[in-house]
Amino acid sequence: MIVIYLVSGGSGRTANWVLRACLAQFPGAHVQLQRRNAIVTQEAALKVVEEAEAVSGVICHALVNAGVRRALSQAALAKGIMFVDLLGPTLVLLGERLLREPLGKLDCCTSCTVRNLIAWTL
Repeated sequence: MIVIYLVSGGSGRTANWVLRACLAQFPGAHVQLQRRNAIVTQEAALKVVEEAEAVSGVICHALVNAGVRRALSQAALAKGIMFVDLLGPTLVLLGERLLREPLGKLDCCTSCTVRNLIAWTL
């Protein structure tokens, strides 16, 4: 069995959707999910890394705040904990191409209409 720490700066919905989509590719896999939502400080991120280290777990995170994302990634690397950043590379790519910084807010598009969401994908 693998223990997966699902880490988010908000509600955890985005990380949960992505991870569940990935896990669907491995039917019958034995995993234990440990959700850690509202991780908005570097200290909280480091605590999650300590938890994962204690059980030889792995970390999947969807952290929008660059400082928190960096702190978690650096601590995980230093401790040899496997992790994946679900949003960071996409945020960096979009920021570079759009020549602007992401808002750093979570669930920014919850009030958007379906039409707006479709337009963003075109």
